[in-house]
Amino acid sequence: MWPMAFPDPSRRPGFYGAWYLMISAGFALLAVRGMVLGHRRRLTVGRWIVSAGFLLLAAVFLLPWWRARRARIRQRRT
Repeated sequence: MWPMAFPDPSRRPGFYGAWYLMISAGFALLAVRGMVLGHRRRLTVGRWIVSAGFLLLAAVFLLPWWRARRARIRQRRT
């Protein structure tokens, strides 16, 4: 059986950035739900922390990708 080759995240930064952004939004929604329904504070704070971590991970992928894309657009104009 052949070993499974995992895709290289550096080849698709927009996809992985959006993926992590959606995970972050999911945890944020869970935290808001926990606040509304009165779940334990520790659980809600933990969800906010996880959401912030995934948001940071999304920024690590999306910011360089966005800057490179903007630079390419500027080069086409000149």
